[in-house]
Amino acid sequence: MSRQLPVASGEPGEPVAPGESVVGVPVEGTGLAELVTSARAALGDAELVLAAAGDQTVRGLRGAAQALAPVVGGEAAARLDAQVAPVERALGLLAAQAHRPDLLAPTTSTPRAGGVPGAGVGGGLGAAVLAVGGRVAPGPRFLAGETDLTQRAGDVDVVVSLTDRIDPLEADRGVLGAVSAVGRAQGAAVLALGRTGSLDRRAGAPHGISAAALVPAGVEGIRSAGVRQGRAWSW
Repeated sequence: MSRQLPVASGEPGEPVAPGESVVGVPVEGTGLAELVTSARAALGDAELVLAAAGDQTVRGLRGAAQALAPVVGGEAAARLDAQVAPVERALGLLAAQAHRPDLLAPTTSTPRAGGVPGAGVGGGLGAAVLAVGGRVAPGPRFLAGETDLTQRAGDVDVVVSLTDRIDPLEADRGVLGAVSAVGRAQGAAVLALGRTGSLDRRAGAPHGISAAALVPAGVEGIRSAGVRQGRAWSW
């Protein structure tokens, strides 16, 4: 029986420049390959899963370096994006070696590791996970499956999601999206609560979200909002 090792993604980090190293191992040459081979051996039959908080790639407009643009500026982000190319290329080759093609699946072109959605989270952590033979999964959907959210929602009339922000993007790809998909499948009403943002009925309807509201920050604010919403949804 295989084991599953979930990994949570973090914030994007700074890429490694050409000629530098990843955790003390040269990017060019056999050092990185040896490190990845050792990691694969250490994993054994365990399945390594990165629960990605976002869908950014390693490079490009949705890449890890571009995520730093608001902090370091556009020009600096572009330079970092170019500098990370050797790392992406090396990890991509290693990920291709680790990829086990499904002979029964239709023949399709497999995107390079760095271009897989979520490969750029944590500054490229997703690409490293792919290189050692793991996989990258959307974090909210992965957690919904691991917590058996569908089964839990089977006997309820209202599903409540509380996130930091509510907006169309969160409703589509975030925790709210994963929760609303379960509620919609179970025929339950979905109430979206958040600290910031906005989501009107037209934007929420395609995702099965019945209503959305903002809640004050802090435990007391959430508690009072919960009481207020509980009264409004009583019948």
